[in-house]
Amino acid sequence: MNAISNYKNRVRTLGLCLSIPCLLLGPLACGGGSSVAEPSGPPSAPTLSVPGTGVVGFQVTASVQGANGAYAYSWTISAPATFKGGTDTATGNSVAFTYTSTGPVTLTCVAIAGNAVMSPASQATVTFSEPSIAAGMFVPAGSLLQPRQGLAAAMLSNGSILVTGGAATPGGPGVNTTEIYTPSTESSAVGPNMTTARSGHAAVQLSATQYLVVGGTKLANLANSPNAEVYFSGGLFTPTAGALASVHLGPTATLLANNTGVLVAGGLNGLGAPVNTEELYTISTQSFASAGTLALAPNHTATALSTGKVLLVSHTGSGSNWVPFATVYDPVAATFSPTTNQPSFPREGHQALVVGSQVLILGGNGGSGPITSAEWYNPVSGLFSPVPAAMASPRQSFGAAILLDGTVLLLGGTADGTTAVATAEIFDPVAVTFTPAGNLGTARIGPTVFVLPGGNVLVLGGTNALGAVTAVEAFEPS
Repeated sequence: MNAISNYKNRVRTLGLCLSIPCLLLGPLACGGGSSVAEPSGPPSAPTLSVPGTGVVGFQVTASVQGANGAYAYSWTISAPATFKGGTDTATGNSVAFTYTSTGPVTLTCVAIAGNAVMSPASQATVTFSEPSIAAGMFVPAGSLLQPRQGLAAAMLSNGSILVTGGAATPGGPGVNTTEIYTPSTESSAVGPNMTTARSGHAAVQLSATQYLVVGGTKLANLANSPNAEVYFSGGLFTPTAGALASVHLGPTATLLANNTGVLVAGGLNGLGAPVNTEELYTISTQSFASAGTLALAPNHTATALSTGKVLLVSHTGSGSNWVPFATVYDPVAATFSPTTNQPSFPREGHQALVVGSQVLILGGNGGSGPITSAEWYNPVSGLFSPVPAAMASPRQSFGAAILLDGTVLLLGGTADGTTAVATAEIFDPVAVTFTPAGNLGTARIGPTVFVLPGGNVLVLGGTNALGAVTAVEAFEPS
């Protein structure tokens, strides 16, 4: 009850300070009669809205029904469960919390009036259980040869994974080493070195034998000479004939529908500011040219559409003034055009995947933290529309993959903007449901995922509190 006692003291002190100008200046100095009237007598015990069950690792939200604006609400939770932020106390009309074990968790809430009078306490219990593995489970699948924060990877034609660069230590310089991971043997072997050390770059397949590696930085302070290189399967890396006009740390690289070029968009420049010049790589000449000027926030998405165009989803603004933003790049007209309407939320660190004939946009940071919102984009009408279901957990900087049965796997990321999570969930576009699935063996933010030919999903890379993750895992759908 220390939190409640402290709150009482703060309320008493605040009341004393406010009473002086009220006495000297009269009721108008205190807002006259326009303030919220405090009900007479002690508050009644709050009525709580709390789900009876929860899933281990997944966030649960509880709230006060019919919360009175004249009262403050103070919450406590039984250990070792914690509220969002890692504390066992919280205030507000609603709270969010997680639990890492199975069993019951008890919530307690009291209402506190402005005169520091407390209501009787209300309690509720949430019983947590393990996530269902009916949809599949994660199993260990070997490890990378070294930590690689900010790696880029691409699937080779033979099903192996080319893993490039990254930083061996958090915030450290990028490396020029690569490795080739073979799913059938769950092992990784040393690959050829890149011509330039880099981290925070992108890799994209150009043809059956060629792969473009572009952007990133080789130094922790973002200093880098703009460059790109091409990997030839079974061979070496060679620099491209032309160079990027700007540093792109964390760009997207999207192969255009006619396989003649790659749109390199966004990221940060050498000063750490968002790049506002997009570039077009021509495969036949290995050259770069301007694709136009466009302000994109970091960690946007770029999705190739069946129309041959590219959908870019991001946000404008900064601080607390994020505004949803989406545009479509037309490589034929060489233009960026606004979509018919804009997304429901600004997004950063989200996912965008082509599911059927539409694009599914999931989660991300909505400006004040990770969100559970999902929406569809229709390339024909140019319209965004909300998915009438919320994700099982808020997620930012997570992995996503379309399974062979058409459902979508979401895994890892962060639910609070800081801490890596191991949770996963399945979105069924037919039933329009998000269902918790089995947990990863290792929590990770920013994982890289690939759907293997047999239908399993390979998960590698990412970071957590211990640094870059070397453990590789596979999701096996049931």
